[in-house]
Amino acid sequence: MRTKSLGGASYFVTFTDEKSRYSRVYFLKHKNEVLENFKNFKNEVETFTGKKIKYLQSDNGTEYVNGSFNKFLLDSGIQRRLSAPFTPQQNGLAERLNRTLLDKARCLMAEGNLPPALWAEVIHTANYLKNRSPSRSINGETPFKIWLGRNPSGRHLHIVGSKSFVLKKKP
Repeated sequence: MRTKSLGGASYFVTFTDEKSRYSRVYFLKHKNEVLENFKNFKNEVETFTGKKIKYLQSDNGTEYVNGSFNKFLLDSGIQRRLSAPFTPQQNGLAERLNRTLLDKARCLMAEGNLPPALWAEVIHTANYLKNRSPSRSINGETPFKIWLGRNPSGRHLHIVGSKSFVLKKKP
């Protein structure tokens, strides 16, 4: 991103469970932070599902193909699947997700008249909404339901960019 986020991020990385299409977004100040965020995703997968990641599909970017990432995957028993150079079609799931999140974020930012520095918060929101929306690719289910085994609630959702006020209760 051209503008740094409020938290100082310049990049984001997504990880997606292929079966449920549930995805997580992590925001990075530097591309070399991908491994740490993948470790966080791996821990989340194992905690919430009780299952292990079998493989990681990625492009040949140096943030994925380096000694420490290779060692971590080997030590964790995770197979690596690399797409051929200059062939983003082989990474279709990730490429489509990133495009969808960016498109939704642009719309949300325009509709809410939000400043560019909020891009990370809005991409996070776009992913949050995507995980709770029915998808044809998983037979009309939501990624949230397949991932966690229960239906998501939408009662807490509000329009992005709407004015809100803090209510301070007297002690």
